[in-house]
Amino acid sequence: NVSNTVDIQVGEQVPYLDTPFAVPGPIEAGYYDKFEGGVGQNISYLDLTVTNIGDFRTDEYVDATIVNNEGATVGWNSEGEWLEYSIDVETTGLYNASIRYASGNSNGGGPIHFEIEGTTVSPSINFSSTNGWDNWQTKNVSNIELYEGTHILRLAIDGGEFNIGEMQFSYTSAL
Repeated sequence: NVSNTVDIQVGEQVPYLDTPFAVPGPIEAGYYDKFEGGVGQNISYLDLTVTNIGDFRTDEYVDATIVNNEGATVGWNSEGEWLEYSIDVETTGLYNASIRYASGNSNGGGPIHFEIEGTTVSPSINFSSTNGWDNWQTKNVSNIELYEGTHILRLAIDGGEFNIGEMQFSYTSAL
């Protein structure tokens, strides 16, 4: 007789492109970290549905897709979801982020915020409507605190109704 069963996942969270994203520099939203042991749900991301509505990384639950001129994007975002990215920050300081996004919701979307190892490092970020899910614009955000070294950057979704593309981080000043 079997009274209990246990599933064990073995592996580590690793960068999707095998090396952490260099900061300053770009991060494509669809290149969130992967899990060596299989599906990364609750390890490198949390998606509240167990199907990928997109056409990219279809073995994962995140709704990722490739968009012409935007790259690997993530859409169908909902409150409570998150994505993690391995990053290598060159210099401790304040950074700006230029975030590509689209929102067909008349009220826009978000907010989102960034965390490093459980600590919020950015202001709350809201997105205005772009009048279409394929009408991409850039949102500029200031005062993101990053520290030199290798870290896990979490994009926490506090409210949905937006698609997210490339996030370009640039150094602005010392802390």
